[in-house]
Amino acid sequence: MYVRLGVIGSLRGLVTSNVVGLETLTGLLIDEVVVFAEPSCDKTVVKELVSEACRAARALVRVIELEEDPREWLEAVSRHDIDVVDITPGRKIHALSLLLGALEVGARARYCYLVNEARYGYRYFGYAPPSNVKILEIGRSMTVSEVLMRIPDFLSEGEFSPVRVAPEVLHSFLNIARIDHTNLVIEGCCTRIELVDNGDVVLVNDFSQSFSNPRACEACGYDDALWCLESVAPPPNLDEVVAKIGRCVSNECILALDTNVAMRMLVDRLEDEVPRVRKYLHVPEAVARELLTYLEQKRGSEGVKKLLGFVELAKRGLVLAPPTGPRGDQAILSELRRLRNERRCVCVATADQRLCLAAKSVANEAICVEIPRNPRILDNTSMKNLLTCLALHGETIVKSGEQELLRVRPLKPHEIDPRNLELEAVSHTYPKLLQWLKSFVTKQLRYVGQR
Repeated sequence: MYVRLGVIGSLRGLVTSNVVGLETLTGLLIDEVVVFAEPSCDKTVVKELVSEACRAARALVRVIELEEDPREWLEAVSRHDIDVVDITPGRKIHALSLLLGALEVGARARYCYLVNEARYGYRYFGYAPPSNVKILEIGRSMTVSEVLMRIPDFLSEGEFSPVRVAPEVLHSFLNIARIDHTNLVIEGCCTRIELVDNGDVVLVNDFSQSFSNPRACEACGYDDALWCLESVAPPPNLDEVVAKIGRCVSNECILALDTNVAMRMLVDRLEDEVPRVRKYLHVPEAVARELLTYLEQKRGSEGVKKLLGFVELAKRGLVLAPPTGPRGDQAILSELRRLRNERRCVCVATADQRLCLAAKSVANEAICVEIPRNPRILDNTSMKNLLTCLALHGETIVKSGEQELLRVRPLKPHEIDPRNLELEAVSHTYPKLLQWLKSFVTKQLRYVGQR
């Protein structure tokens, strides 16, 4: 049976392509996707993103422009012989018209419901944890049922060749793997981390030394894995930090970042919590110089930590200082004083309690970020960064039981481009899924600028 999926074209194409990707994970065998677009929609971008979403299922893509008149949308389902119509993206009037048109001719109508849209909406495919996504089907008598997601068999096909992918692709892979595998084990740095899915968060059920993978013990150990875990877990005072940063952003203050905030990948978390913060981020010259010393420490965990901090800043295009000059807390405080003397509003975020105390006398707001000790709860941002942190230290493996789902290979320092970080990964269980996400998510990131 030839299956034709109809969907509304969103202005930037992000939501439309995400919807097509999610419909693929319902087991719907799509032969063709018909995108209904209003005149203001960027049809070229939409078609390109939807084509990437369709790559795994090898479905055809057509974009049909419809006028604003709701009656034209009402007739679109029958006129173009649509079997399933997804009404998630676009304007409400167009979605309502397509819904009524589908109910009239007996086509299936679906809606992808994001439980926490404020937090997870308008992001790349696979960004939201699976517990936050519900696909609802609306029947002719207006009954609503949930369509369960699963990883289709064809995503287990393909070549087992390693691919270079952005950390966001690995994050998407992990979240999609959690659809079928609620309990995961991550092995890296001679450590076994057992994770149990608990909805929006993941519980750390076990954190212990493991020597099952000798290669994972070559460059790092238990202390490095613990450092990664503590760095990516939500800070105990997260709500307080978010509230203070929110006030700084509202007052259009500069937010100066300390070295440890960058090294512990907290910049990612700050952006996830306060999306407008990027515009106000500032890197003191002393911090930039300290992070640049990773080039001198290509071996050992200290160099890796500084590399992580460098990546956090470089991928955001933040200006870095010349390599010579003062470093340390006093140099940071001196720069904060200079900014205040220029009558600028200045906030500083640091995980160094001593620096935070000293900064209270020179900054408008000193924000002390607490580091969790032996954390037992990880959230979506944690999962996004845990693999990156471990993989930059050494080889990392993700398992479900004894089944290996993903292996991330260690990279040598000279192979790493901090401004465009990519890690080398291979999946023997879902090779086509990994290949699909590499092309799909990478294209989304390029268009919508979420890296």
